[in-house]
Amino acid sequence: MFIPHYGSDSRSFNLSLKSLSITFSLIVILFTATITSLSMWGNHYGFMLTQMEELEQLRTINEIQGEQILSLSAETEGITEKMKSLEELDREVRNLLQLEDFQEIMSDVPERKPMLLSRGLDYNLNPLQETAVGGRVEETPLHNQLEELKGGIPFTRASLEDLKELIEEKQEELAGTPSIWPATGRITSPFGERRNPYTRRISFHSGIDIGAKRGTPVYAAARGVVETASYNGGFGRMVSIKHPYGHYTLYAHLTNYVVEAGDLVEKGELIGHVGSTGFSTGPHLHYEVHVNGEPKDPMLFLPKER
Repeated sequence: MFIPHYGSDSRSFNLSLKSLSITFSLIVILFTATITSLSMWGNHYGFMLTQMEELEQLRTINEIQGEQILSLSAETEGITEKMKSLEELDREVRNLLQLEDFQEIMSDVPERKPMLLSRGLDYNLNPLQETAVGGRVEETPLHNQLEELKGGIPFTRASLEDLKELIEEKQEELAGTPSIWPATGRITSPFGERRNPYTRRISFHSGIDIGAKRGTPVYAAARGVVETASYNGGFGRMVSIKHPYGHYTLYAHLTNYVVEAGDLVEKGELIGHVGSTGFSTGPHLHYEVHVNGEPKDPMLFLPKER
């Protein structure tokens, strides 16, 4: 019953037990649904937060990897350029040694990888492999390999440059060593004690005589500077050449010479022609080799095959 104030008529409401039960059930259902919805939304919100954290970590890792990839790309490009310069230096050295090209040699052994020979480093780099721990990118064998390569290149270059310098010095020495026949012909008088064709006495012959036809070309036996190109008494027309490393050669009894004192001549360059000027019994070349002022047997320097 409902009794209002101020003298109004009272009103009465009748609620049955069934209505109260239904109303209570609806309230319970609504409360349960609300609690369930809040719980599900909370779980979903937590899951979303976890996903956002993981995405943020992946974004950070990707940024770090992107920076490292750019850095590795720049380092790899630099190493590649250095490798190309080393290969060019390698070719120069092998050309000096008159060897095959490095790449041609390697093509015969297809399963071998190019190596920095001085340190045994493989410069066929592996694909980028990085691992993330706690959002931090750890270095992998590729990083270490790049560092090894960068450390090995200077040693390899220095080794090749030293070898190139040594070979060039050796080539210079060989070019200045009288090691070719100065003229074509046969030995008519050897080096050492012999009977002088004029005095008929035993005397020391400081060179060899090469019998040849008049006009046969005479060549410089080594690179050097012409000291003398003139007529010299018993030697007739003669040429003398000063070579590196204390070597000196003399060519006598020429019919003529085509060089002058002070000329730089290369090994095998024409310097005159065989003749019979001076004290001579016939056309031939008198050829001498001196080392540090001492006459030596020219046959010690000449190849067996002409």
